[in-house]
Amino acid sequence: MNTAKTLFEEEAREFDYIIPLLIPFYNEIYDILIASIPFEKNSAIKILDIGAGTGTLAKKLKQNFPFSKITCLDFSNNMTEIAKAKLIEYQNDIEFKVDDFNTSKFEQKYDVIVSSFALHHIPTDKEKVRTYNNIYKSLNPEGIFLTADIVLGTGEHMKNLYFEKWRDFMHSNFSEKTVVNELMPKYQAGDNPAPLIKHLNWLTNVGFNEVESIWKYFSFAVFGGKKTH
Repeated sequence: MNTAKTLFEEEAREFDYIIPLLIPFYNEIYDILIASIPFEKNSAIKILDIGAGTGTLAKKLKQNFPFSKITCLDFSNNMTEIAKAKLIEYQNDIEFKVDDFNTSKFEQKYDVIVSSFALHHIPTDKEKVRTYNNIYKSLNPEGIFLTADIVLGTGEHMKNLYFEKWRDFMHSNFSEKTVVNELMPKYQAGDNPAPLIKHLNWLTNVGFNEVESIWKYFSFAVFGGKKTH
C-alpha cells in the first residue's frame, strides 16, 4: 500500500475539506455506521478504528459513546498528527498507533472494530481475508465489526455504472478537467476494491454471524458482522 501511504501523507492537510466532495453522503455514512453499533450509549466499550485518518470517525464515536476507549490505527504520520489535534479534548481516552493495518498484529481485544474508506487499499483478496481474520480474532464475544468502504460492481455494466455515478458526483463539485486529469487518477492510485458480495462471503467464512449489507449507494457501502462466540 505504498502508493496510498504516499498519497495520504501528502494530502493530509486538505483531506477533511476534499473528502466530502469526493464521496456522496459522506456524513450520512458515518451516522449510519455509528447507528449500527449495538451497544448502549453509556457503555464503556473498547473500539479499534482501522485506517483512522484524521480522526473524523473517532470523534463521532466519542460524541456518541462518551465512555468508550478508542485506538486509532493509521499508516500516515501526517494524518495521525491531525487526528491528535482534532481529538485533543478526548486525549485520555484515545491511543494512537502508526502502523500498516495490512500487516499489523492487533494486540488487544475490542468490543467494536470499525474502518472507513481504508480497507479497499489492501492489495489482494488474500490479504483482505487475512485482515478480516485478524479483525475477527481481535473482537470480544458479541463484538461487532463495521466498515464503510468502496466496493466494485460484479460485472462490466455495473463496474462502469458505479464509475460513472462517482464521476458524476465529483462533476457537481469540480470541473471536468479537474475530475479527469487530477482527482480520478490521484484517488484511484492504490485502490483495490472488491465486489460487496465477496466481502460478505469472506466475513461469513472467517466466522462472523449476522453479516449484513446495511447501506449501499453504487460503489459506496456500509457492511459488517458480529462475533457471537
